[in-house]
Amino acid sequence: MGYNDDATLALRLCGAICLIRCCLYSVYPETLTGIIGYPPAPATGGWGKKGGTGPSEEDMMSVMVSVQFYGLVQGGIAGLCLSTARVGDPYTMSVVSTVLGTLFFVICAYASSMMGTAGLEVGAGVVNKVIGPFAVLSAYMLYVGVSGVRKAAPAGEPLGKSGKMMAIVSAFGILQGLMPIFMFDKYVANFGLSVAHPSTEAMVKLMLTMWGMCVAAGSIARLGVNHAAHTDSIYAACRAMVLYLSQMVGSLVIVKSLGKFNSESMGYQCLIATFYTFLLYFGGTIADDTAAAEAKNALSKGKKKK
Repeated sequence: MGYNDDATLALRLCGAICLIRCCLYSVYPETLTGIIGYPPAPATGGWGKKGGTGPSEEDMMSVMVSVQFYGLVQGGIAGLCLSTARVGDPYTMSVVSTVLGTLFFVICAYASSMMGTAGLEVGAGVVNKVIGPFAVLSAYMLYVGVSGVRKAAPAGEPLGKSGKMMAIVSAFGILQGLMPIFMFDKYVANFGLSVAHPSTEAMVKLMLTMWGMCVAAGSIARLGVNHAAHTDSIYAACRAMVLYLSQMVGSLVIVKSLGKFNSESMGYQCLIATFYTFLLYFGGTIADDTAAAEAKNALSKGKKKK
């Protein structure tokens, strides 16, 4: 296989795995919490010692929502991978593989360091089930991506409206992804997440930090698509991002309607995500579609005159 075929395979594998994770974690969040062992069994009492209590209902909802949003961002990564692989530009695929391979390596390292800490007392079997497959995928994507970047070059084609709008949204996406990583306590308090139980705090921190990593790295990968400057790849990535953000808007609205979290903060997030979606769709893909149609009509009129 050539490096072009390898990059296509790597992105298709990544897209399929992330799509499966999206479906499992967003629809059945207990899939992941069950593997990790959340919620923990309450401690039993004894002579002069009261029995412990497990996480509250609010705590458990905070964990489930965190897992679901981590699942949703897997869908965003899947869309980026599959759309890029479908177009098949060698340099674009290599850039995306490199960025996402680095992301998965960082996630594996972080998750491994968290396992065994207070609230996440899990065995090696859990690490192998959750982290092991990702580590293998990370190594393959890094190998394919770095090799391809060294052999290919940017296409040098126009970014179009899709590229410009995607750059704006991706820049804000990087900032948004960094917030739960470096300002976890403030982020949790701002949205009103309940993390009273030690296991809940550990689990929410794990999920939101990995969510932030995925949001930031996904945004960097989309800027990498712009850097590759292959017009069709940019357009495809922008359309995939619209679908991802549409899912995110719907999920945010549902979470807000539950009334369990900070309604004002959730409302702002709904509006921001909606603005991003419309900016990408109408300012990006629709604008490019309209420009392409106008150019095609002008070309056909010119041929008729001749």
